[in-house]
Amino acid sequence: MIRTCLCIVMLAGAFAFSSGICAGEEPKSDGRTAAEELNWRLGAQAYTFRRMTFFEAVDIISELGMKYVEMYPGQRVSKDIDARTQPGMSGEVMDKIKAKLKSSGVELVNYGVAPLPGDEEKCRYIFEWAQKMGIETIAAESDPTDLPMIDKLAQEFGINVALHNHPKASRASQYWHPDRVLDACKGLSKRIGACVDTGHWVRSGLDPVEALRKLEGRIIALHFKDLKKGRDVPWGTGECNAEAMLAELKRQGFEGVFSMEYESHWTREDLAECVKFFHARCEKLAGKAVWPGGGREAGAIALLRNDGILLMTQGAHHSLGAWVLRQALIDRKDLKTLLKEQKEPFLYPEYDWEQKGFTGRTTVANGLVPFKGQWMLYYGAADTDLARAEAALARAAAPRSGLEDALTPNDFRKET
Repeated sequence: MIRTCLCIVMLAGAFAFSSGICAGEEPKSDGRTAAEELNWRLGAQAYTFRRMTFFEAVDIISELGMKYVEMYPGQRVSKDIDARTQPGMSGEVMDKIKAKLKSSGVELVNYGVAPLPGDEEKCRYIFEWAQKMGIETIAAESDPTDLPMIDKLAQEFGINVALHNHPKASRASQYWHPDRVLDACKGLSKRIGACVDTGHWVRSGLDPVEALRKLEGRIIALHFKDLKKGRDVPWGTGECNAEAMLAELKRQGFEGVFSMEYESHWTREDLAECVKFFHARCEKLAGKAVWPGGGREAGAIALLRNDGILLMTQGAHHSLGAWVLRQALIDRKDLKTLLKEQKEPFLYPEYDWEQKGFTGRTTVANGLVPFKGQWMLYYGAADTDLARAEAALARAAAPRSGLEDALTPNDFRKET
């Protein structure tokens, strides 16, 4: 805490910031949330609440502030309605489900993982029911040989079919690897794609960020999870690199539904933490700072130089799967004009304490202090530790031209 206060005192009034590029800029005046700006919709897979009824699941989803639900086959509708969430329910039951959803402010968007049979007549029956229920996407694990017929129905009804990946060890594992999904989608319309289960990828020994990259352009929906030792945990606290996954989906321009799904024990607090994590990262990814291309933000450090204002920036680095620090040069006469920017970071998560914490693989600049011939850079690591990196005072201080001699990772020595 002493170091943090020292940074604030020494930097206060020393650097000028432009309101046009400040990371704390207010949300857009149209009132949309950051998730809405990204066209991302957060909901839950009702399978998370499989020990409850569908109506009880809807209640919890609504109480947590989510607006979307993915129905799964076979859940009891309610304590008072002895019917199951699947094709074949009566029109009266469908009407009661729709009324419950409307009164709760929750929208039914997806259904799965559902069996879509190779028999066209039986498959059509499922599509007809899904259309009546207003379902956008059916998650399935249909045989690849049946997909041309299913694709024809998907286009006819305007309903997507997303191929779901169970773990490699599972009996229903034909789409466990993204390459298998891509092979199955060859020659088919964009109505056929992937329902990504990020937790099952980790259970199959795959890197979820790399798997997302492979499926670019074919991702329709997500069963979004974070795992630790094979068990579901709040997003951002496990081994799935949740923040990097969101950054990758932002890079791809993905638009769609994130279905939160727990297959192991959970508490309300666990689910609430996932919701909080999601919206906090959406704020970071929504690109509120005025930067070409978005995906990064102005940091808390600036140096006034003859050639411009040297600004420490922070943002996603996709190949590293991390939130890193770079430098940018701003025009002194026009504070909204970016002259140059480093492509590669000068500081990024390297050590275990920078990669594991409340938000893993994250570095955020807090303050820069000249002291006894050294730059003392104070930064947050993994949203858990306050760290200090030191570099020679001559670096970045003198008037220069451009960023040819900007700071590099080799200039700093780190310590917690």
